Amino acid sequence: MDKACNAVEQKVPEAGIGIEKFLQGKAILITGATGFLGKAIVEKILRTSPNVSKIYLLIRAKDKEVAMQRLKTEVLEAELFKCVKDKYGEGYEGFMMSKLVPVVGNVSQSDLGMEQDLAIAIKKNVHIIVNSAAVTSFFPRYDDIIDINAMGPYNLMGFAKKCSKLELFLHLSTAYVSLPRPKTIMEEMLSMANITERDAYLNYNNYKSLVRFLPAVMLENEMKLIADCKKNFADPALASKELSELGLKRANKFGWPNTYTFVKAMGEMIIDSIREDVPVVIMRPALVEGTYNEPFPGRIEGFKGLDPLAISNGQGKLMGFIGTLDVVLDVVTWLLMRAWQQCQCMA
Repeated sequence: MDKACNAVEQKVPEAGIGIEKFLQGKAILITGATGFLGKAIVEKILRTSPNVSKIYLLIRAKDKEVAMQRLKTEVLEAELFKCVKDKYGEGYEGFMMSKLVPVVGNVSQSDLGMEQDLAIAIKKNVHIIVNSAAVTSFFPRYDDIIDINAMGPYNLMGFAKKCSKLELFLHLSTAYVSLPRPKTIMEEMLSMANITERDAYLNYNNYKSLVRFLPAVMLENEMKLIADCKKNFADPALASKELSELGLKRANKFGWPNTYTFVKAMGEMIIDSIREDVPVVIMRPALVEGTYNEPFPGRIEGFKGLDPLAISNGQGKLMGFIGTLDVVLDVVTWLLMRAWQQCQCMA
């Protein structure tokens, strides 16, 4: 067994705090499972709670064959799963395929774009839904990010309300859904009802506190603006540029600094407005980075966030970093633990 994997195995308490017991026999639906964070969630579950029933992975693909191929190349063959592979050896693929079910679909579509029979079966069986699907670019095309980060939560919540055994709906958001304000920002649900007026926030141009009166952010209205923009610009390249600018204009109009945080906030508001009695947990990480310890130190994919700093430091190119010594750095490594704790509070 890999030394790093062996070290992690030895550090895991046998009893734990109850997460493994909670997940035992559960069926889980995960969106964005081929992404950076989604894969980490899948790996953590399979490594520490192998007695889960099934994990349905919603994968965008033209058919089942392509979805299966993506599962194998982007999940099973990923370095991230090397500890699971070491544990099961030659039985690794058999174990993975006994737990993972690739599902052709798209969060931007009704019923998540699933085949009808499969959608019915999942609604009858699933206990947990994890939404990690997201466009994470700060300034993307407005239609692209609305489809995934706003319509996605809308369609997922509609799906969740039809799941007879659902115990938890976990939505991954961002700490920056709150408008920038020159005071302590308390954790609170964003809703379409209370967004009509917000506290004064810091204006970056003149550093004066302003009061913004925000009309309700309605998804239907944003979709209409997108449709109108597409009609006005037939040239694809020009339309793409205008749609990116439209997203930023809309975000700035309501007080958000970029399209990403604005539409993420919209996604939270949509969830709150239609959730009814669905048990919801919203996680707001400030930044998602590489692994500190599990399943092994230093797992990085791509080149984002603070990755350039970590890589430059590791290569000896960045010997220091200017900062304030009294700044508190919160490192949240136990996403599943926090979700489980919140679920226990709601029970």
